[in-house]
Amino acid sequence: MNNPKISVIIPIFNVEEYLEDTLNCLSNQTIIEDMEILMIDDGSTDNSRYIIEKYALDYDNFHAFHQENQGPSKSRNLGISLAKGEYIQFLDSDDYISPNGYESLYELAKRNDSDIASSLMVRLKRYNVKDSYFFIKGYENIDKTLNSVNLNDYPELIWDTFSTNKLFKKEFILKNDLKFSHTGYYEDVPFGLESLMLADKISILKDVFYFWRIRENNNLSITQQYSNIDNFKDRIKMIGFCNEIIERENANEDLKNELYFKWLDYDLNIYLKKFYQYEESFYPELIKEINNILDIIPKEIIDKLNSYKKILYKMVENEDIEGLISFSKVIPKLITNPHIPEQLGEEYKGYIDFESDAKKEKLNARVHAIDHDKENILIEFKERINYLKNDYPHETKATLVSENNDEYPLELNENSKNKQIIVPIDLIKNHEKVKIKMEYCAQDFKKENFLRNSKRDAIEFDGLDVEIGIERNGIFSMNTRPTSNLSISIENIDFYDGLFRFNGTSNEEISTAYIDNVLDSKIIEYDAISEKIEDKYKISFSIPYEDILSEPIRKWEIKVKNQFKKMRVAKKFEFYRQYDKIYIINARNKLLISDDFYNPYKELNEKNEKIIDSKKENKNLKKSIDELKLENESLENKNNQLTEKNQKLKETINAYKNRFVVRLIDKIKKLFRF
Repeated sequence: MNNPKISVIIPIFNVEEYLEDTLNCLSNQTIIEDMEILMIDDGSTDNSRYIIEKYALDYDNFHAFHQENQGPSKSRNLGISLAKGEYIQFLDSDDYISPNGYESLYELAKRNDSDIASSLMVRLKRYNVKDSYFFIKGYENIDKTLNSVNLNDYPELIWDTFSTNKLFKKEFILKNDLKFSHTGYYEDVPFGLESLMLADKISILKDVFYFWRIRENNNLSITQQYSNIDNFKDRIKMIGFCNEIIERENANEDLKNELYFKWLDYDLNIYLKKFYQYEESFYPELIKEINNILDIIPKEIIDKLNSYKKILYKMVENEDIEGLISFSKVIPKLITNPHIPEQLGEEYKGYIDFESDAKKEKLNARVHAIDHDKENILIEFKERINYLKNDYPHETKATLVSENNDEYPLELNENSKNKQIIVPIDLIKNHEKVKIKMEYCAQDFKKENFLRNSKRDAIEFDGLDVEIGIERNGIFSMNTRPTSNLSISIENIDFYDGLFRFNGTSNEEISTAYIDNVLDSKIIEYDAISEKIEDKYKISFSIPYEDILSEPIRKWEIKVKNQFKKMRVAKKFEFYRQYDKIYIINARNKLLISDDFYNPYKELNEKNEKIIDSKKENKNLKKSIDELKLENESLENKNNQLTEKNQKLKETINAYKNRFVVRLIDKIKKLFRF
């Protein structure tokens, strides 16, 4: 491909568990034929290097490169030198792009001749997504797509110095000789900052383009390890590099102050509150480096922070290591139980103002339990605002919000152990999907947020099924639908040629099956075949695996177009591909289909390791037995020697006794003669 629209550069190192997901999201892009994918293996020691070779063979526009381990900066710079695209995007090898993401972002960039086109990023968990703090702060004043702005127009965009959620015009990169010149864990931040400062035209797409994965197993990314001292030290270095950039580019005061606040509020804070976990030998160095940063930040910026952050930085300024150790241990407790720690010095107590802190926080209202009677759904919930005690004077309100954003006040029962929301069935039965908005009304402030949930469920009523769901950011939702007597039994599922083929029986005819994504309720429909056999129907339908892969959340519910009461599968079905395990199970009167990473060599390696360990154990055991035998022989020899000595000693004693008796008799004889 000579003139691709976009070059995607992916640095890759030991990420076999997620790599296929990332590469599949690229192959499924709506404009993949206009893209080139530069996969740069940075000396991986797992199967990553083989995976990218497979994709390079399967796709003409996927290209694999290999180098010795040099870090992601060198990999990205190599990608820039190889790129042929009009625009360049830097993709991390464990993340995900929405299927039409590149097309939407490229059209915006092209239409405005943008130097940079940026879009929203969210954090991706296995079965949910949540908003990123950086984007809450950076995009809170942006409520629509922006065609052409610069950093001076929106200084808060400085919170988004990521290189991954953007398209960079290649001509812009080459003109300004932009490179990833720093090594370490945050090498992309200086690149992102300098790019934003130099760009004349920045376009902002107010849609989610990029899904930033939160690894939930033992293979945590290093930037998720906040108690890692090298991570902390690299964050400090990154701040130094960024300070050089804003000085060199003559940033205005608004821009500097926004960046200073970010350093204090987030970049340094996430590590300082873990201060007690670091080795004591690092304390003086960390204190010195942070004080160097504080020296360039105006005091009024620190005044904008909440109480505990002010105290942390005051302790750093005082070089109060003991204070930092003891105070950093109690910070998590202050969130839910605001109090002045006993060990806190008098100098620091004056900084505490929990009520003021709470006004900057969000309302957290979460489902605790769900019950129901014949007429209502009863939702117990717990509410909290960080830094406020549970008994802080306030009134709580709950409002039902429909799919059309119509609102209906709900009654609360505050006599139960936990507060309880009463949701009448008659109110929700005519709405397809509803959420609940919570309000926390204190005397001088009000907070509102949607009720959140952590467990999916289903409630059956006479003629109505209510599904309890979880949406983005864990938001509680209820889906309602009329029920029926329809019952479906899936007896067999085959998987070949990329298709799942379902076969079973139903007590009624069905014409359509569909999958429903548990997170965003995306629906994909498929034709179903029904054949009448006596008093039931033989049914069949097929679902392409490619459709399961079309969303970042790989958890789908299988349903049919008719309203139904129950769909069951005869057993748990599992299928395996090279790096995938797909399973289909029963879940809340419907079927659930999902997939997981599967390494076909892992089990074999584990067995080999067990065999090797067993052989080592046997060898060690044999060695121990041999050693015990030698020790036993030695003890037997010693025992024989002691027995021999004992015998000789007995003989000596007996001889002595005999001589003693003879002497005694001789003395007696002499006595009587006398």
